[in-house]
Amino acid sequence: MNGPLFWLIVLTYGLATLLMARNLYKQIARPSVIVWWLALAGWIGHAFALGRAVYMQTGGVAVDLSGSLDAVALVLGFLFLTGWRISRLEGRSVGILLLPVVVVALLGARFLKSADPATSSLLSDPLLIPHLLFSLFAYGLFSVAVVLALLDAYQEHALKKKQFGRIFNMLPSLGVVEESLFVMIRMGFLLLSLSIFSGIVYTKARLGVWFMLSHKVVFSWATWLTFATLLLGNRFYGWRGGRAVRITLGGYLLLALGFLGVKVVTELILKR
Repeated sequence: MNGPLFWLIVLTYGLATLLMARNLYKQIARPSVIVWWLALAGWIGHAFALGRAVYMQTGGVAVDLSGSLDAVALVLGFLFLTGWRISRLEGRSVGILLLPVVVVALLGARFLKSADPATSSLLSDPLLIPHLLFSLFAYGLFSVAVVLALLDAYQEHALKKKQFGRIFNMLPSLGVVEESLFVMIRMGFLLLSLSIFSGIVYTKARLGVWFMLSHKVVFSWATWLTFATLLLGNRFYGWRGGRAVRITLGGYLLLALGFLGVKVVTELILKR
């Protein structure tokens, strides 16, 4: 991604975030549509740059830390844009934390490039496409779930302390936040399950084995078990509130360690 286009993308996402923060601080109830258009402009520029890079590499995609952060930023931007169209109020509440993560991911992709990045041929390997898409969107949905879990924790704390500030009055109700949290977890869990299944199929087809023990596999299954436990607890025992928040954060930590943490260790720590 060339310099001017990259900084233009970061600028548009940054302006969208600042405008949302300003409107929240001034308690402007109606979400500004300008925020959505700014984010859309940044996302289109990012999608164009990433698509062009894949085309120039004849279908090759970077599977290093930089490439992973780049893809995560694109997916998070897409989820924000989609969520905003479904519910502007919830989209704004999530976006105030999600869009800065997009900016940080973009900056990380820019400045944490590997000297010798590994690549996989995406277009020539049809088994790899669904696995990558399932993994990325599962990570994106769980990222949204974490933001909702943080909003849930903030609202519960404010209610217990009876301390209601500007931000509290602009957020959706606690019931709506909790409902959205479990919707994101269910969708993320489904995609994570499909990611694990497609990974097993890919491993069998390319390496001739059904299962390979690796850090990513261990963390993926640990994440799957964590969120399966939460969904079962919610279904049969009514787990919500603080317990749901803690399990969500714990499951996301496991997912982040498997998805990005291993790359950080291998590319930034062990190579030094």
